[in-house]
Amino acid sequence: MNIRTLVLLGLIVAIGDAHAEQGCPDGQYPGGNPTGQLCIPLPGYGLNGDSKPADAAPDTSQAIEREYKAWAAIAHDPGKRSLGMAGQDNGISEKKEAEQAALEACRDNGGGTGCAILLSYRSECAAIAVGMGADGNAALFADKGRSEAQALATALARCAKSAQMCQKLNSNCVTGSFHFDGWR
Repeated sequence: MNIRTLVLLGLIVAIGDAHAEQGCPDGQYPGGNPTGQLCIPLPGYGLNGDSKPADAAPDTSQAIEREYKAWAAIAHDPGKRSLGMAGQDNGISEKKEAEQAALEACRDNGGGTGCAILLSYRSECAAIAVGMGADGNAALFADKGRSEAQALATALARCAKSAQMCQKLNSNCVTGSFHFDGWR
């Protein structure tokens, strides 16, 4: 084996340990969803003053845990009969981001300046009911609850108060959450 081969093998071994965790810096791991990825610190990483994990975790009396629950939102433009939803699959970490994404989806689906938030919900279920309003146009009613059945029952009840022929349009639950273990 010649010296070039040895140097090349040495470089490959040295570089093999340096890799990114899906775009997150050392000591962090990816969390969240594809549209709003979070880089979450690894518990105990870097507590001993360098870039290596600490040998022992700090006193547990200093440990704190925070849970960031996932958001979803629904927007609607009644004039243009457009509906936009965001966060229904994995949830979005911030309410404002979920609402903005729902408004954009409403506009992308043909809505305009009339797009407004119909419902925002966090780590729970939502349902949309549609019925024929007194003016003969479709009317949407949304509500949330601990289960899809509860959300749908409430949305259908609200619909029945002001519309006819009410039926389920959509329902889902957002159960995602983002966990972070930090230290005081």
